Amino acid sequence: VYRLYHPKMRNHFYTTNKAESDRAIMKGYTYEGVIGYMNQLSGNKVYRAYKPTSGDHFYTNNYDEFVGAIKNQGYVDESLLGFVK
Repeated sequence: VYRLYHPKMRNHFYTTNKAESDRAIMKGYTYEGVIGYMNQLSGNKVYRAYKPTSGDHFYTNNYDEFVGAIKNQGYVDESLLGFVK
């Protein structure tokens, strides 16, 4: 898992995709390194959603919470980030 930080937005961004990490750096994020590893095949699912109005990302392993953020809080489904044990 790559961790990045955007100083103006004051938020962290996490991704398992190197190309996505590189694109975030081009948009002003600072690369902070690899913080851990996710299993891409099994374990507890971790979901990611994005709020376009604020630039905020939301991460959860609770599917109902994920769906609620999309339905009620203006987040966009960015699907499955990976799995944790």
